[in-house]
Amino acid sequence: MSTTIFESLKEEHDRILSFCGYVRNTCANCVENHNIPIAEFRSMVQFIRDYADGHHHGKEEKILFKEMIDRLGGIAVNLVQHGMLVEHDWARLLVTDLEKALDEYEKTGSTMSMLDIIANAVGYCNLLERHIEKENTVVYPYAEKNLDPDVVQKMTELAEKMNREDFFMERYSYTAKE
Repeated sequence: MSTTIFESLKEEHDRILSFCGYVRNTCANCVENHNIPIAEFRSMVQFIRDYADGHHHGKEEKILFKEMIDRLGGIAVNLVQHGMLVEHDWARLLVTDLEKALDEYEKTGSTMSMLDIIANAVGYCNLLERHIEKENTVVYPYAEKNLDPDVVQKMTELAEKMNREDFFMERYSYTAKE
């Protein structure tokens, strides 16, 4: 049997969680070394925009969440629109603020901009870790249980067409450093 959309999204979550470990370790190194590796953080922002948001959240929003809202009614609407989508937007705000802090740090090198970089990067990871836990333990099981198997198969096929894992895995190789 092929991998379902739910299994595929959970595998992507594992990659994102590994990335978050990498971000946390990088931030800890920044504190220890009193230095911000700008290029490394810019690469992290690009990974978030390309993979975590563009690829992964794109599949959730365009496929899974759309079907949940269209087919499962009030509970799904509340869960998606007032929970998952709000958190996706919150994550985007943290990344935008991270980028602003990087710009400020490049201009001034100030301690406050260093603090903002670390706060936004770690805040993003905190949010995503909690968000992923909710999706893996509540949202996906609810959808899998309540959506018709034919709909799940259709979503899986659509997700496979959007899949660009090979491209992302060649381009980015973030793992948590101990």
